[in-house]
Amino acid sequence: MIIVLKREATEENAKEILRRIEEKGLKPLYMPGSERVVLGALGDERVLAELGLDGHPMVESLKPILSPYKLVSREMHPHDTVVRFGEANIGGAGFAVIAGPCAVETEERLRASALAPSAFVRGRTSRGRAPIPSKAMAPPGWRRCARSGMSSICRS
Repeated sequence: MIIVLKREATEENAKEILRRIEEKGLKPLYMPGSERVVLGALGDERVLAELGLDGHPMVESLKPILSPYKLVSREMHPHDTVVRFGEANIGGAGFAVIAGPCAVETEERLRASALAPSAFVRGRTSRGRAPIPSKAMAPPGWRRCARSGMSSICRS
C-alpha cells in the first residue's frame, strides 16, 4: 500500500504511522520527497485496513499496489478465458448472447427464443418456492431445453 501524507505532516507523524504499520507485522517504508512524504506498507493489505489510516488526519490518500481481484486480474491471468459449449464459445474474441424466457413453460415460447440471434438459449425450469404454480417443472423443462436444438443453460 502507498500512503501519501499531507504537506503539513511532520516527520513525527510519519514515524507514528510507520510504527503502527510495523506493529501489524508489515514492512514499513519511508520515502521523503521534496513536497510530500510517501510511506509504504509491504504485506497483506487486509491487515493494513485494520489501522484505519484513511481516517488519519495527516493521511492524504491510500493507493493499493495490487488490484483488488488479484486472482482473476490480467496480472495473474493474462490470456482470455474461453469456455466451449458444443459449437459455441463464451469468452475470447467472440461475443456470446444468452437469451430466453424467464420460465420454460411451453415449447413454443422456447422455440421463439431459440430463433433470436443468440448462441445459447436459457430458461428457468422450475419456480423454486414461488407461491404461484408453474408449468416449468424441472424434468419437463429440461426436456424442452434439450429439444430446442441449441446449447441450453437451464436453471432449476
